[in-house]
Amino acid sequence: MELELKQQLDLTNTIIEIEDVNYFSDSDEWHLESQTIKKFTFIYFEKIQGTFVLNGVPIQLNRKSSFMLEPGMTIEAKSVSGQDTKLYRITFDLYQLSEATALRKVFDQLLFFPITGNIQQDQYQIQRLVLAIAEEVKEAYRSVHSGSMGKKRTQLYMYELLELLLGSTPAVLPGGEKRAIQMTIPYMHQAYDSDLTLEKLAELAGMHPSYYSQMFKQELNMSPITFLTHIRMNRAKEELLLTNRKMSEVARRVGYQDSFYFSRRFKEYAGYAPTLYKQQPKPNIISLSYAYTDHLLTLGITPVAAQVYKDIPETTRTLALPFHGSDVWQVSRQTFLETKPDLILGKDNVTSKARELIGDLAPIITIPWGTLDMFQQFHEVARIVGKMERASEWLEQHARKVEAERKQVKETVGEAVVTICVIGHFGLRIYGTRNIGHVFYQSLELMPSKRLQQNIAEHMGPKHFNWKAIAMEQLIEYDSDYLFIVVRPDVKAMEYLRQLETQEAWLQHAAVRRGQVHFLEWDKWIVYAPTSVQSQLDEAVKKLTGER
Repeated sequence: MELELKQQLDLTNTIIEIEDVNYFSDSDEWHLESQTIKKFTFIYFEKIQGTFVLNGVPIQLNRKSSFMLEPGMTIEAKSVSGQDTKLYRITFDLYQLSEATALRKVFDQLLFFPITGNIQQDQYQIQRLVLAIAEEVKEAYRSVHSGSMGKKRTQLYMYELLELLLGSTPAVLPGGEKRAIQMTIPYMHQAYDSDLTLEKLAELAGMHPSYYSQMFKQELNMSPITFLTHIRMNRAKEELLLTNRKMSEVARRVGYQDSFYFSRRFKEYAGYAPTLYKQQPKPNIISLSYAYTDHLLTLGITPVAAQVYKDIPETTRTLALPFHGSDVWQVSRQTFLETKPDLILGKDNVTSKARELIGDLAPIITIPWGTLDMFQQFHEVARIVGKMERASEWLEQHARKVEAERKQVKETVGEAVVTICVIGHFGLRIYGTRNIGHVFYQSLELMPSKRLQQNIAEHMGPKHFNWKAIAMEQLIEYDSDYLFIVVRPDVKAMEYLRQLETQEAWLQHAAVRRGQVHFLEWDKWIVYAPTSVQSQLDEAVKKLTGER
């Protein structure tokens, strides 16, 4: 009966009754006592660093996470001391249509939901809906006039949230043999350079070696030792591609003390000697970053699969990766397997997650994001894929374009002062000379406000200054001739903008008083990469010079 109910859930014939929506925030150590779930419960952690225990199994949490829980499950949670915790908790009942006649409809209460546990879905999509539900409930308490319309909007958001969950990858509850097998994979990625044996891995999983090997093969279609060899060979390819180390050193760094044995194993795996790897063509490239997808396309390379954005032509297989690569991935391992990758490019914030999921499939090359600017990243990508000549041609063409358009803007606006803001669920950010600020401050050489100049001068650390979060009332400190605003497309961001437009800091801002406030499209301006920057440059020039 349980399986039947799970298979037949149809939200079009289901009633949702929301019992409660709660928000909790704590800046100190937080602990949720062990409890049994009595009603359907959806928990969304907007911010947490700690442990969530589900049915007795601990799950480590970092950044955003969400859980769909059904009656009977047990939970407990604890945050790391000194870390902020912010969470939303929605409790509700579900009733499914079981009988319908001309005179009546009968609904049965449900106790099961097809997707439960730690949700493998884009947490920003979930956040948008959870915040909308919470806001509607809050408004209902605030105003007696919200009435049935407010309740209907809350219901619609809740239906949308459940539809989103039903379309996600089923969340497998940690536990049992599958969990034990999965535990050994990160260990292989971390200890591949040591003397790893089947016996050691089986001991880690708590199984007999032969049984562990059998279960591992059932899970990943290869033996654990073959999987380990794949990891080692791909790490060796990374060494060969990025360094000039001697072969004996490369062998040692990937777990082989005998360089001749390593070379033989490499040739068996790749089909050619390791000394020839760097010159081999690598036609099947995957990009795990919007920006590096743009870099590849600029160099004339179409990746076989990639994280894409709105303005990228639909010439490649789209990977459903979250905006922040360190968040939960929706995309399955099978998607990557089908592309048969030769090389995988990504930012440094996705390296650990990518290695755990697909580190045995191809070498994963990390291009640093925060410590390199766009041109340095472009040079690195071009070097890795063997397109340095193409890169030089593009850079020369771009320099000519920038010089011409900078001259046109200077003739129109002179030494104008510009402020660039981004508004999202996070509030208000002022951008500096990279990312969205690159075109205005680097290409067109317009002036940042004195306050922003001070922020940049005070910035410490290896990473480039990117943005600074400010409160609404601080906007006047960034007074300027022009104000460019990028609004993230979500409910909370739009509400924040409406509030900002009523503030004195907004009304007294020079750009607002001069009528020089310009809105930029999020999808177009959030990507910091060559072709995107050229497009952004064209739009910035039109807005500054009044062209249409």
